[in-house]
Amino acid sequence: MATTKGVEPVIDFFERNEEVRRSTWLLVAKKGELDEIIKGDLPIKTSKGQFLGGIIEHLDKSSFYAPNRMGDFIEMFSEPGNEPLLQV
Repeated sequence: MATTKGVEPVIDFFERNEEVRRSTWLLVAKKGELDEIIKGDLPIKTSKGQFLGGIIEHLDKSSFYAPNRMGDFIEMFSEPGNEPLLQV
């Protein structure tokens, strides 16, 4: 969806939804990869959420990911001339 329709409709929805925390991490997966993450077996006994949280927690050890929290992304997205980045 991010590549075909852009992120604006999604960000607009989350920005208007009072139940979504601005501290929520934004993650983007290539088409089909999300299914692999959700349905796949993990190498260690952990939940999918804990696994993804571990990736985010150890981002300082990898330059492969560009993490953004919802609030930070919305602020960057809302300012003219800014081009916020979400790593795929």
